[in-house]
Amino acid sequence: MALETLVRAQMEAGLDMGLPRNTIEDILADQQVTVHNLGSIPVAMDEGTVRYVEAKRGHSGPEGTLKKGGSRITDSNPWGNLEELPVEMGAKNAQMGLVDIDGNPVDGGKLVIAANPHSLSHTEKQSLFGGIALSMHRLGIAGYGNSVPAGDMGTNHPDYMDAFAWTYHQANPEDPNWRASITGTSANELFQGLEFRTKSTGYGVYRAINFAAEKLGDKEVYDLSIGGAGNVGGWAAYFADKHRETERDGKTFRIKCFSDQHGTIIVDGLSKDPHAEGIRITEKMVEEIFDNANFKDDARWNNNKIAAIVAAVKENQPDLKFTVTGDPNDLLAVPVDIAVPAAVPNVYNARTVGYSRARAIVEAGNGTTTAEADIRLRGQGTLLVPDTAANALGVFTSMIAANRQVLNARDGMPMPDEAETQHMVRTEADWQLDRMARMAELLDTDDNRKACSGLSIGNLALRRGENIDHELRQIIKREAALQAV
Repeated sequence: MALETLVRAQMEAGLDMGLPRNTIEDILADQQVTVHNLGSIPVAMDEGTVRYVEAKRGHSGPEGTLKKGGSRITDSNPWGNLEELPVEMGAKNAQMGLVDIDGNPVDGGKLVIAANPHSLSHTEKQSLFGGIALSMHRLGIAGYGNSVPAGDMGTNHPDYMDAFAWTYHQANPEDPNWRASITGTSANELFQGLEFRTKSTGYGVYRAINFAAEKLGDKEVYDLSIGGAGNVGGWAAYFADKHRETERDGKTFRIKCFSDQHGTIIVDGLSKDPHAEGIRITEKMVEEIFDNANFKDDARWNNNKIAAIVAAVKENQPDLKFTVTGDPNDLLAVPVDIAVPAAVPNVYNARTVGYSRARAIVEAGNGTTTAEADIRLRGQGTLLVPDTAANALGVFTSMIAANRQVLNARDGMPMPDEAETQHMVRTEADWQLDRMARMAELLDTDDNRKACSGLSIGNLALRRGENIDHELRQIIKREAALQAV
């Protein structure tokens, strides 16, 4: 969410929980960001030259806590929100009650790399992440217990995470927890990553979609729009599409439209026929289009995911009728039950919010709704599941991976397999959504963002020893340490 929206919600929730205003202000001040300049990272280019790329790592919270958060690569105002992203990540971690293996709280972090993600090849990004590991190590901020990055926008591939972990291991061979210096590594004997890691955020979004449908509760067939053809949108759509087969609870989710930077694909006539099919999402589609870090190298599509989706739909569903437009914003005006914005921030803003025709919005991407749009959407009765609840399962799975890697090195505890990890993610997702609903009920609000902020400000207050009502405390506090799940 936008920082302005987060601070407003945390202040309102804290006051309703009985915390004094000056105490809340002190808690929020503790989350101020420290930015570490990693300098110019040398990148070995494929043609034999060296390119230098600037990178910075931002941390929220006091010194001495583990900082957890992803890595994004962009040349569009890269440092513009580096003072905000770690705070938002820290709020999400506090909301979930994330802890390290010793039960210490986890604060926020964000790695930002100033480069066009399409200007670097796969092997060049591996070189980049190796250089970032060395820079963080030299600054004394690398390693479990310090700062643990992960993949994110333009960096979500295990090969890049492997390059970081291995380079860190070479630089600091005495650290037995080198595998946990970054999360999202390969699921093999050497790096011991989790097989379900790349699917976990999308799977958590799917559980939030199911939560929204349960709250709407008036249909058997729910039409979805997915804004963004990346990892999160792709896996969320895949699991939602399979819901009718895996759950058998009478609900069906249909993908009515998809958008990406090159336009929108909309299924024709879906609203008139409850028995018609939407866009069916296969695992092959997700792996080759949505969750493919090297998609840009496929000359067939010229980096146009809408064109690739259209080709897959024609092959898999030759009788499906659909319309393709050249504007990604056309998705906003499509009437659906649940909209799932899963890419760029500020999708719903003062200019676009009036076009929304969704009954519920599940914020799969970060910061998809501005403060003004948030108020207007709730005022018109739109159910909102905020990003800190909808897309938080990626960082949960990352902490499971890091904690279990540490315990594996220390005690020989085995890493969970894909089925076990998926079960943990599902249990956690449903528990977090239930906590949000119970907090909203106790705060007597229909504002789920405020409820999530109550969980985050509550956990931050408990860290300081503040007094909180017993009933609220029971919802806020995570009793089971992450290493035990």
